[in-house]
Amino acid sequence: MSLYFESADILDNLNVHRGSLKSRIYNNPSLKSPAAQLYALVSETVKWNPELNEVIERSGLLKQERKLTPALSLVLVHDLLLAKRGIAAPSNHPLVLAIKKHKARLSAEFTKLRLKNGYATIEAFKKHIAARKFPGNGNADENDSNESNESNDTPDVRWIRINALLTTLEDQMRTTFADMKVRRHLADMPRPPQPEPQAERLLVVDEHVPDIIAIPRNFNITEMSAYQNGEIILQDKASCFPALLLDVASTTGDIIDACAAPGNKTTHLAALLHADGRQTGRKRRIWALERDKSRAHTLQKMITWAKATEEVYVQPGQDFLRLNPQDEKWENVEALLLDPSCSGSGMAGRDEEIKLVLPRKDVPPAIKPRNSRKTAKPQTKVAEPMKVSGASENNNDAAYQSDRLQALSAFQLKMLRHAFRFPSARRIVYSTCSVYAEENEHVVAHALESSEARENGWRLLRRAEQFPGMRDWQVRGDVTAIARVVEDPETAAGMADACIRCDKGGPQATIGFFVVGFVRDVLPRKGSEEIGDTAVNEEEEEWNGFEDEPDAE
Repeated sequence: MSLYFESADILDNLNVHRGSLKSRIYNNPSLKSPAAQLYALVSETVKWNPELNEVIERSGLLKQERKLTPALSLVLVHDLLLAKRGIAAPSNHPLVLAIKKHKARLSAEFTKLRLKNGYATIEAFKKHIAARKFPGNGNADENDSNESNESNDTPDVRWIRINALLTTLEDQMRTTFADMKVRRHLADMPRPPQPEPQAERLLVVDEHVPDIIAIPRNFNITEMSAYQNGEIILQDKASCFPALLLDVASTTGDIIDACAAPGNKTTHLAALLHADGRQTGRKRRIWALERDKSRAHTLQKMITWAKATEEVYVQPGQDFLRLNPQDEKWENVEALLLDPSCSGSGMAGRDEEIKLVLPRKDVPPAIKPRNSRKTAKPQTKVAEPMKVSGASENNNDAAYQSDRLQALSAFQLKMLRHAFRFPSARRIVYSTCSVYAEENEHVVAHALESSEARENGWRLLRRAEQFPGMRDWQVRGDVTAIARVVEDPETAAGMADACIRCDKGGPQATIGFFVVGFVRDVLPRKGSEEIGDTAVNEEEEEWNGFEDEPDAE
């Protein structure tokens, strides 16, 4: 029964915890049931939520079976009525017996509902429900940009980064992708829906980011030896921007990756650092910080799989905000990569929260009164205030979203201001997978106004100074958003031009993303008084928003 108890617990907390459903299940080591089974049962139950609610409420199940919780009744009734093999639990379990005792009534209510909706067969009804868009099935990482994409303007592709620590693009083109036809532009790639299997094996070598290619989404790479050996890595094009913008050749010291898990950006940075080391002979290291120990374990696995252990030193359980910038350990740190917790609104499926309504116990069952000779008294039907309720719900959602963005942006700004305090730092890259200006342009503008930025000489990395692929990228920052914080129009325009945005979906087939670089031309004199020479006060509240999640297929 653990499958049903754990599924019910997930449903009970579905509207509390934020993030993709897949990530909540696959990244939870405490769950005993197979993740694939849990995800399948919970996601299907959510899809059938309105119908299951009506069946359960009209049958009076919860009023008669007091030991059943609303969430548990949903998953059990789902499998009783819809699973091919019924409830996957011992037939003599008390809860199974309780459900099966009402099988006739539940089946009758389900049949009534099906016919009321105009479906003659259960197969037709299932097909109708299966076509519903489900916001929880977004991919569990930034490596897929179009999981829930419905626009025919977006090429239906996934991005693959060639791991330069182990191989080269040329080698992979001669081996792994030798039988694929090369197209020059993403516009030449297929649009959804694609046939299964894809008739033509196509790929595009990206024009902005070295060593990444796009292939049709339905092309399975997980069984390829190159993938299993870590030679090719699933990573969205947009999430490759931060490592390039950091430009490892522009500095000579160590690098801090402040929020490193799950490790896509870290291993990309390691590959670039390795290439720089071969050219210059410099031995440098990446300090990969991850305060959550379970995510640090995922990070370490990624580092090992990608063969980046010589470049990357994982610091499990280390909170970036607890570092003392003046500590001798960090005196050689010249660059920092900040990809802090964010709303995740740029990732597939993240802009739609999963909504679940649990069945109610107080609904009278749909039972007609038996032979009664009494004349029924006319009853006044009171309409439910649906519009008022909906408006209230929308207002609550808007208030939650506003508070959430305010908390996130405060945390992100704190991260940037702390990064400005490292005495030897010359370059900082800040990125989010968010589409909201509150987490992007507003944070950048407020960071530049901070005492840490002004007194330590930090400014934005201008477009003309950026890596060629980033300099040529056409989608820049939101000047209107910056103008809400910065009064001077010319300054706002320059700041917007320094920022890089990626649109979620669209012709470039990326996730929604934001990235910007900070630099300083002159370091403070050694021994001069520094701003904030200690770690952030441990009593200050921190925000645990969404972070990049491990790869999932």
